[in-house]
Amino acid sequence: MSAQTGGRIPAIVSADQLAGTGWVLTDAMALDARWEHPFQADDTRSGSFRTPAGPVRADFLHGEGRYRYAAADGWQAVALPYRGGRLEMLALVPDGDRGVPTAATLAALTSGLHDTRLGLALPKVELSWSADLTGTLSTLGMGIAFGGGADFTGISPDAARLAFVAHRATLAVAEKGTRAAAATAVGVTVTSIRVPLRQLRFDHPYLMLIRDRHSGEPVLFARVTDPTGGG
Repeated sequence: MSAQTGGRIPAIVSADQLAGTGWVLTDAMALDARWEHPFQADDTRSGSFRTPAGPVRADFLHGEGRYRYAAADGWQAVALPYRGGRLEMLALVPDGDRGVPTAATLAALTSGLHDTRLGLALPKVELSWSADLTGTLSTLGMGIAFGGGADFTGISPDAARLAFVAHRATLAVAEKGTRAAAATAVGVTVTSIRVPLRQLRFDHPYLMLIRDRHSGEPVLFARVTDPTGGG
């Protein structure tokens, strides 16, 4: 796992989780993408970011120029391309306190992106997240996979039910680009995841979507509630 994610996720399961587990399915993704137009380190300045728990100090990347921008239904979005032209990060910020945009709003934002002169302030991000998704997946309708009625003999004649599903992810956004890694492990019990510049400041919880610029397929999605690592 460490080799697959460039050392950003050394391990995903513990020895305790492996006890009584016949085998483990793992999936890993690592991304190290450079901005097509990097931010200047000299322009990085400290500022206030409003988290659900109160304000924190964060370092903000600053840029001025033409960006692909859109606004719809109380949301604003900016697309930041990565070098090579295939991937881009779509950063979406609500005008107030909102969770996620509706599918219709997201479609309006992505289809409405157009060149606009912007003054952009985006926090540097260093996040790490891990969770046992067993309960979440059961709530979403996969409960049978963890019970006695499960049948995974199509994968292995000894496979009975899922014992756990663990997920861990890391994300870093800085002047030069974005680094991200994600991994999922499934444990299986066996029978014996220049006009005046418009100012766009991401100083409260926002969303980041890294996607393929041509197909629109998402590569990574994150909600940033605290860029310093609190959420």
